[in-house]
Amino acid sequence: MSSEQQQQQQKSQAQHQSQPTQARQGISDPTIQLFNRLVAKQTHCLLGRTGVKVSRICLGSLNFGKIDSNFGERPGQLSEQEAHKILDRFVELGGNCIDTADFFPWFGSSTGEAETIIGNWLQKQNRERIFLITKIRMPTDPDNVNSGGLSRNHIFNSVHSSLKRLQTNYIDMFILNGFDPTVNLYETVRHLDDLIEHDKIRYIGVCDFKGWQLQKFIDASKVLNLHKCVCYMGEYNLLTRGCEWEIMDICKNERIGFFAYSPFKYGFLTSRCSEENLPEDSRIRAASEHPSLAVMAESYDEMKKNPSFNNVLNCCQSIAQKRNLSCAQVCILWALQKGFITSIVVGCNSVKELEEDMSCLTENCSLSQQEMEQLEEASCYRVQYPYNINLSSIAGVREIEASECCGFEQLSLTSPERTYQATKPSETLHEAKGQYFPEQESLKEPQVRTVEQKTIS
Repeated sequence: MSSEQQQQQQKSQAQHQSQPTQARQGISDPTIQLFNRLVAKQTHCLLGRTGVKVSRICLGSLNFGKIDSNFGERPGQLSEQEAHKILDRFVELGGNCIDTADFFPWFGSSTGEAETIIGNWLQKQNRERIFLITKIRMPTDPDNVNSGGLSRNHIFNSVHSSLKRLQTNYIDMFILNGFDPTVNLYETVRHLDDLIEHDKIRYIGVCDFKGWQLQKFIDASKVLNLHKCVCYMGEYNLLTRGCEWEIMDICKNERIGFFAYSPFKYGFLTSRCSEENLPEDSRIRAASEHPSLAVMAESYDEMKKNPSFNNVLNCCQSIAQKRNLSCAQVCILWALQKGFITSIVVGCNSVKELEEDMSCLTENCSLSQQEMEQLEEASCYRVQYPYNINLSSIAGVREIEASECCGFEQLSLTSPERTYQATKPSETLHEAKGQYFPEQESLKEPQVRTVEQKTIS
């Protein structure tokens, strides 16, 4: 081989080594990182498979109105005029999603005041441009033992009361604020379906369900061929990441949206807190001083039990100072860049706070991969068994692609190609419709084997 050929071969080898291969680079990781950053810059996002677009930041209303004095004073509560200013500015900045509940801002005599404030403001707005969310489950009348839960009676009464306070003909998304084990689940999903058919509500969501409760709720709607859940709302922040174990996987597999509330851990991650210096206007201080308010905010003593307590605070502060951001903005950017968040529910005490939070969507700012990794490490998130099992690491076994899985949605009941054997109407729960659901196999009565079947040939 001549010297020129050797030089060309060495040059080509050097160029080949300088180019990262797919195996070295781990092309999937940068691709996912880029996708997450692009998703984080969207001002609006599709809600599951509904086709409806909601703003990536949803305005919460827990601080709208004064709470009952019997529960103690809670800082940050707004008057109707102050709340209307924040609502006006929220719409001006491109927001269209508003979250409330029938018991907001709190129990007792203040129940429903948040809905009343929003209803008065809604009269001056174009209703079709607002995506309105309200929730039920909590007791609203201390003198009525049936004023809580998810019974047909309470759901019917709550919807009509909320519609009256909100001064509207329909609710865009109706969320069940907690699981009710005392009620037949099929009764609940049937009544929610009736409300959709009568255009009282448009979509169904759930909040604070456990993983098995969420899946059971979804499956109940599938078995009865009713309108399905399209959204899950749960607490998610750097100090609370339990949703990543079960809830996130269910949301991805069922293709439903995820709304994250309390991104600042009840205001704790918005500023530097210490045992000697708790923010005066934080719910943490109020919960520490008034135990009756601790339902919606952990006390400082409970917060300190989190092993990543100080690490997360220090990391948020460090990144905020380097990037000239606030700690609240760092928390919002971290959640948005996780990729699976549909919208983040934030509560604001002033227009200035709202503009600061909304700037995460309008301004060209995002966290680098290094900063995301620092926050991940600070939160001490460790996946536990069995969620840490990776079959692809076992020799000769690979992960099954999602396209290879046979899910319920692939067994289309309206497809002209039937992928199942037709059954007699008497074998199904839908005798009138004559529809067959694979899930109903587990609901059939066990059949007694005949003499011929018992005989072994």
